[in-house]
Amino acid sequence: MDTLGGRFDASQALVGELSQFNLWDRVLKPAEVAALAECSSSALGNIAPWTDHDVDVYGGATKESLDPCHAAQRSNPSSPKQ
Repeated sequence: MDTLGGRFDASQALVGELSQFNLWDRVLKPAEVAALAECSSSALGNIAPWTDHDVDVYGGATKESLDPCHAAQRSNPSSPKQ
């Protein structure tokens, strides 16, 4: 059984990729969601803001610095700047 602060079951760990995860204490307006999807906003969640330096990896996992919005800007220099 998982408990707050430790003793997590390793077989229930996330297997996959996680990026730009944010958590808010309210429902975002459609325009806010659209702005995030279009990379015209970089709003961070007020409950759990995404910062890759706060992500710990275990069990052979790797951490890559991939920001989809910055990658899109490099491939399309006319896109809005952050």
